[in-house]
Amino acid sequence: MAQVTQFPTFPNIPSAQVLELVGVVARAFATSNPTFRELRDQLRTRNVWEKERTPSTLQFLGVSLADKKALTGGKLMARFHELDDRESQNELLFSFFLDRNPLLIKTVFTALDVDMDGRIQSTNELYRIVTSYVYPGEHITLPAFRDWIAWMESISVIRMVGIRWGYGDVGLAKLEEIRQMDIDEILEDEADGIPSQWDSMEVAEPSAPAPVETMPEPVGTVAEEEYVEEMPDLPPEAPIPSEAAIRAAEEQFEEETGEVVALPPQGVAAVATSKNHLRSVADLGTPIRHGTVTPGTPPPARVLPTEIAPVFVAGGTVLLQPLTEEQKTANADRVCDWWKGYVFRHPHRAADFGISFDEDPDTLLFKLAVASIYASRSEGGTAAQAVHRALSESGFLDRVRTGGASVEEAIADAGVLALVGGDPRFLDVLPRLVHVSLALRTEQLSFNDIKALDPKLVIEHLHVRMFGRLNPLAPFWLIREAVLGGVLDAETFGAMACVPTWATRSNAYRLGFTETLYGESLDDLIQLSEDMAHYFGPDSDFTAGLDHLQDQLGCRFRCPFASGCSYDCREKTAG
Repeated sequence: MAQVTQFPTFPNIPSAQVLELVGVVARAFATSNPTFRELRDQLRTRNVWEKERTPSTLQFLGVSLADKKALTGGKLMARFHELDDRESQNELLFSFFLDRNPLLIKTVFTALDVDMDGRIQSTNELYRIVTSYVYPGEHITLPAFRDWIAWMESISVIRMVGIRWGYGDVGLAKLEEIRQMDIDEILEDEADGIPSQWDSMEVAEPSAPAPVETMPEPVGTVAEEEYVEEMPDLPPEAPIPSEAAIRAAEEQFEEETGEVVALPPQGVAAVATSKNHLRSVADLGTPIRHGTVTPGTPPPARVLPTEIAPVFVAGGTVLLQPLTEEQKTANADRVCDWWKGYVFRHPHRAADFGISFDEDPDTLLFKLAVASIYASRSEGGTAAQAVHRALSESGFLDRVRTGGASVEEAIADAGVLALVGGDPRFLDVLPRLVHVSLALRTEQLSFNDIKALDPKLVIEHLHVRMFGRLNPLAPFWLIREAVLGGVLDAETFGAMACVPTWATRSNAYRLGFTETLYGESLDDLIQLSEDMAHYFGPDSDFTAGLDHLQDQLGCRFRCPFASGCSYDCREKTAG
């Protein structure tokens, strides 16, 4: 089988959740062949659908997208669904990747094998090995290799040991097997065209669902022959009221209001919808309220109860209504309880960036200031963590802290992209790191100085003097980590420890903790942090749970699932 050199991954998901997501895809094909739209909508609710990436990942895993009316899961998905424990699922996916490119796995395993003259290595170090002249396989691009590394981490083949990669549980279990593999034999098998074991595997077709008793078509209708996509489950339709029930309801209404408007002699035909068939109801000839209705015109709009009526502002936008304090408190308790038990967290804490609070205060302040620059960015914690590793491994951070290197020297030594781990989105970080280092040396700021100042003034000072007005969220992240690390007092600085990221502000507004989601100035961000601090404290990492709440609920504006959500939300009260 030809070597596979592309290993597309799912977007917007940490490595710890990838296995669960593969299980979601496998279950979708367990009993049927879903349509393209059904699978797409299911993945979109989990925020892992990007039309440029996700289809490629599905095809890589063996899902056939050729017939969009009935997708085929493939052999890997069928085998995966049969397994019910994480260890077996990891081993299955490892065997899949081993089959796709055994040379790559053999080479990386050999490089990490400390018992056979190997050592733990970084991503860039491993990439240099697989792109060197000693590697007999086909060329792999750096983005594709990073995707492969992400897959290997997701299935516990490798794990972080400090700031480098070592064997994970699956890697250790398969180590002896990989040692016995011979590179020359792999190349011979490839030259002989030996087929993949996945291509020759036999897998049972999806089990058919239980037969459903069909009812005869009503007279006068035409059976549907064209393909119609299934719509989401809807609540049961209300039964059509009888004439007696209608009269009883009208009599009761007359007793309560006394307002009756006579219907014109010709009356109006009421219709009820059931499975797209119209059923005529006899001419009622009874009074109707709220004005005269003539045949062929729609009935007047139903008036919403005043307590949930939407308020319209410029442009026709609905201003979502506030929640009660009891609802807000209940929402906060639920977010905190969920967060405490949530294990698939994105990198977001100081420890995720290799920071220990046992270090001397000056070094600690520098490291927190540096990490806050990229930890609070929109690219996400996983990408920020990779950049931090690259900057640390290059020695750039230590040299900048002591004033021993300029950006030009660092670029000359390591290369501009290598400094940020090959991710060009973070190139603007380099001059900001130099600015932070220079500001700390010039201002001679310490934690003792911070403790003596008003928390709001600390945020403003850090924003202006340390971060040069370029990273408005960085001061909040620094304060939060200092509070959680025990360096600053939670009672004094807790109000400034809620990092008002866009995701946090959006979710806080939906759940009623703030009166706005916009942070157009530093004062706005300070106010938002204060508002959220009324509901979240150190026990829940302040608002970290709100920042990750998308992982649980998939919250969004104009949410189609608001009516069935267990949280009290402004989306519900908007009507």
